[in-house]
Amino acid sequence: MLMLSITDVGLFGVAVPYPGSAVLPVAGPIVQLTFTLPLAGPVPSVFDDEPQSCQSEMPNVQLVAQIVDQVGNAVDISAARDLLFWLMAPDGTVRPVGASFYSNGLDGCIAYTTNAQDLGEAGLWKVQAQMSFGASVLRSRWGSFCAEANVPDFS
Repeated sequence: MLMLSITDVGLFGVAVPYPGSAVLPVAGPIVQLTFTLPLAGPVPSVFDDEPQSCQSEMPNVQLVAQIVDQVGNAVDISAARDLLFWLMAPDGTVRPVGASFYSNGLDGCIAYTTNAQDLGEAGLWKVQAQMSFGASVLRSRWGSFCAEANVPDFS
């Protein structure tokens, strides 16, 4: 069960809030991609027919994942540590980026805001959340989004 909302585009200097969460101030235009990601387990992964999208090489794309249980309820992750997103590029390269709580973790949400180099390749990207609870490391199912190619500079 992977539910993706449509892409929200924020105004300059204004973050787009995740429903029921606090707004994080970030300078510059924001494109927010939101994911509801079940903890990995017996629930089959279902990808939305129309993935969310942003531009490749775009800074300030805010990835927000809400971690849910097998029935779709938000998981309280406020005690979690070592928050990460794993980003899988269209070429299959996987790398971690540090994440933080979107609010306080009670809503199950973590976030990461990209820089221009993070999404340097156009195509279908995948994202997975990871966190630690004591000695246990938990990962979510994968979510996906599309980084669209920019128009070539002919100057």
